[in-house]
Amino acid sequence: MLPGVRLVLFAAIALVLSCLQQDRLAWWALVPDLPLALAAWSMVDGDDDGVVLRPWLVGVMRDLIAPGVGNGCYYMIAYGILGLCFLPLRAWLFRSRAIAWGGWACLCSLVLTAVDTRLSAVALHPARMVIISVMTAVAAMGLGWLLSGLPSWLKPLRAGGA
Repeated sequence: MLPGVRLVLFAAIALVLSCLQQDRLAWWALVPDLPLALAAWSMVDGDDDGVVLRPWLVGVMRDLIAPGVGNGCYYMIAYGILGLCFLPLRAWLFRSRAIAWGGWACLCSLVLTAVDTRLSAVALHPARMVIISVMTAVAAMGLGWLLSGLPSWLKPLRAGGA
């Protein structure tokens, strides 16, 4: 599959997950952050070329559906920064391993929830933050297994990983 087509497919998946997050799951108290789970999986498992581009693209798709705290580009900036922060860690993580997908998703979720809480001045109970982060980690593992199992011509990421 051509790289541009892969990127469009990846953006479409991000858009669908963002819609699901903001529509169907918005009313539940404890839900995983599905777009963040996709972004974390794509940072860990994808090739080296799009480590910053893929999470940034997920942030753009999420901002199209639900602009974040304070301005219309919160997720785009936050996910792009997470991609930049991941660059030095990439060599040490075992790519294509569910524990790496989940661990990075959990850490990203904790950090973004803390920043979001600070910016919006809405306090979340620490236990709730941890539960949501663990659920996001499990969602990243599930998305990774699901999307990695697609036929090669449908995979949204080029082969990377260990």
